[in-house]
Amino acid sequence: ETPPRTRIATVQKCFRTSDIDNVGYTDRHLTFFEMLGNFSFGDYFKKEAIEFAIDFMINVLKLPRDRLIAAVFEGDGNIPADEESIRFWADNGIKKNKIYKFNKNENFWGPAGNTGPCGPCTEIYYDFGPDAGCKSKNCGPSCDCGRFLEIWNLVFTQYNFDGNKYTELPKKNIDTGMGLERMIAVLEGQSSVFKTSLFNPILNSICEITGKKLTAVGEKGYDGEINKALRVLADHSRAIYFLLADGVAPSNEGRGYILRRIIRRAVRFGKKLGINDYFLNEIGRTVIDNYAIHYPELSVKDASAFRIVLDEEKRFTRTLEEGTIILKEMIDGAVEKKEKWFDPKNAFMLYETYGFPVELTSEILEENNIKLDSKIFDKYFKEHTEKSRGNASFDKKVDKKLLLYKKIGKEGKTDFAGYEKEALKTSVKGLIKISDDGNGVAAKELAAGEKGEIILDRTVFYGEKGGQTGDKGIIRSAGGIFIVNDTQIPLEDIYIHKGSIKEGKIKSGDEVEIE
Repeated sequence: ETPPRTRIATVQKCFRTSDIDNVGYTDRHLTFFEMLGNFSFGDYFKKEAIEFAIDFMINVLKLPRDRLIAAVFEGDGNIPADEESIRFWADNGIKKNKIYKFNKNENFWGPAGNTGPCGPCTEIYYDFGPDAGCKSKNCGPSCDCGRFLEIWNLVFTQYNFDGNKYTELPKKNIDTGMGLERMIAVLEGQSSVFKTSLFNPILNSICEITGKKLTAVGEKGYDGEINKALRVLADHSRAIYFLLADGVAPSNEGRGYILRRIIRRAVRFGKKLGINDYFLNEIGRTVIDNYAIHYPELSVKDASAFRIVLDEEKRFTRTLEEGTIILKEMIDGAVEKKEKWFDPKNAFMLYETYGFPVELTSEILEENNIKLDSKIFDKYFKEHTEKSRGNASFDKKVDKKLLLYKKIGKEGKTDFAGYEKEALKTSVKGLIKISDDGNGVAAKELAAGEKGEIILDRTVFYGEKGGQTGDKGIIRSAGGIFIVNDTQIPLEDIYIHKGSIKEGKIKSGDEVEIE
């Protein structure tokens, strides 16, 4: 695809899934952030990109030149060191003792796959000065003490890698990224992004709820664990409402799972701060009030977002209480036996039975100096789920109703509207009559006293996977009433409403009201 211009500048909302577990532990990691970038497609290259960066930082942002540090690619095997960037930085007033050389892991981008475009990058750091951070004479940009903050990365797409060798591209590109939150921290003289004007209203809201605030090392009342929890809530609350405004809904897969994961992580850290009531929407109101002026979609979808978050918060609070008790017993047993590794089977059981995310299990274990081998867990998880699918598909003793679900599902998926409504009118897509021995057969109607399962065209009932209990409620037609005792999702987007007919009859194709 041909870009609309050879020179482009952008502001992008970004969500970085790889940083979820880092958020809270540092002053700079975020899941949601805004990325400022400038791009060149076969137009300007290294010399101009570095000149533009220096001009913007020195003449527009008014940053002191002597606080800027540059990092460049040192070379690796068949790829030469980026001497051009060193020269261009020096030409623009960056002293050689402030130009660092790092390896391929730090200062080389790509390719995105096994082959393709790639190239060196040069990173720009801001130095908060020798009084910040660890105060070591050997402190540099690679130190995590907080003295140096990476604020801008200039990627030079210079090569094509064919799997064996790197060759110069005929048309070279520029791709840069500057984190807005980090640059605001620099401009406001803060080494922590959480102490900037972007986060102050959010943290003030959290402080009102918890009575706790961020503290610095050496400050009276300093508590690293409280700081971590406050940073998690501040970051995750922003991310939650921006994801919802962009149309992401909680689910067990893909983007929806990421959203559900950060909601659940926020709930857990809220509990660690002593919050016993539902609280996320109170922080969310602050997020929306402060950002909607620039992102109006936040206020357009606020009512829906509040319903979704409250629903997720209520459900996971129950899960958290049950799962935490069981996990604590397992941890206590492991500590007593002086075990350093957690059984992956137990981690899977917590996920399968209680919906306890493995990432949350792993994080709690780490806090207790116990490790979970994620590779062994992933292998076990894959084997177990494949076995479950195989058994469910081919072993009628395991689930004789699966073929019925698939047959009904071919007529269309169940549309879930539970985040927008608590009741609605819909139609019956399929009926399954359940006998006393638990077997099911397709039916055209269910009569008073009979047990069964109903599949609807649309539903407001939240269905759980993995053996958990889903929503309960009532399905009402002109001729009968069905009491829903549980809602399950045996197949993707197929919701099964389990229960029995209280009175009258319900037929396939009936128009019904549900609540």
